Amino acid sequence: GEEITARLVGPTWDVQVNYWIGITTNGIGLHDSTWRSTGYGGNIYTYDGSHGSINTPYDKVKKIYDNCSLGTPVVIY
Repeated sequence: GEEITARLVGPTWDVQVNYWIGITTNGIGLHDSTWRSTGYGGNIYTYDGSHGSINTPYDKVKKIYDNCSLGTPVVIY
């Protein structure tokens, strides 16, 4: 797949991402987070969380993007 650059803007953030996969109609989605140097998972959300989206390692979100199409069901638990 081809990188789709998106700009995520909010009250305290303005970042560029390479992959954006919207999963709700109100702006929640999966995206790469190349700025994250502290890793993923565990209790990271308690001190370095997102603003509602799902921060994902670049290679993982690329794989998802390359293998899903519009309308693919997403289950979050």
